[in-house]
Amino acid sequence: MNIETIFSLSFKIFNKTLRSIIPFILFYNIFVILISYFFEIENITYSIDTQLYTIIPLLSIYIIQLIYFILITQFIFNKINNTKIHFNIIRIIKSLINIIGLYLLIFIPPIIIITGLMSINSGAFFLLGIIPILLFVTIFANYLIINNQKNIIESIIGSYKIITNHLSETIILVMINIVFVFFVIIITAIGNQILPIILSSFLVNILNYFISIFNIYFYYLLNSKFNRKNINE
Repeated sequence: MNIETIFSLSFKIFNKTLRSIIPFILFYNIFVILISYFFEIENITYSIDTQLYTIIPLLSIYIIQLIYFILITQFIFNKINNTKIHFNIIRIIKSLINIIGLYLLIFIPPIIIITGLMSINSGAFFLLGIIPILLFVTIFANYLIINNQKNIIESIIGSYKIITNHLSETIILVMINIVFVFFVIIITAIGNQILPIILSSFLVNILNYFISIFNIYFYYLLNSKFNRKNINE
């Protein structure tokens, strides 16, 4: 797969849609900052106290970010497919529930099992490494849930099949995203030093928007290739 081509296609979508998506990103950015200040999220995050009144604000922020991710992802898919943008509340709610269920399935059972094993043998701590493996196997599950309305099990199986057929390309995607993460960290650190928090956060979200386009385009081409292969077989 030609990485330069994916970057080129991603930049085209980015340039084409940036003007229309900026108001939405700006609104989301301001909304999250206001909620964070209202609930004093920074203080909650570093607080030892984990009572209900501290968990609810964090959960609210997570759900808002997840809805934003769903809307942005569907928007990008619509642009790639050149289809009319139509947000369905029922589909958004179903996607939200399935994605939350997906991550609960990835994190909760392994943590419970490994915690139980660690009470017997402290050496079982290394088994926590299974969580990154599960995250890798389900790397495309979110897209299958949002764009294809797959349920949790179907999305996991679909993601696994795509990865096993395109393992080297998926590893390349992960490595590129590691570079993206470092780049975002650098931009965030510099932005927080020279810009107001609203502008700094806004620029980071713009960068994340491009990263989302790149990742979705990468998945889109892989999935198209995978589907063509299955049809030929």
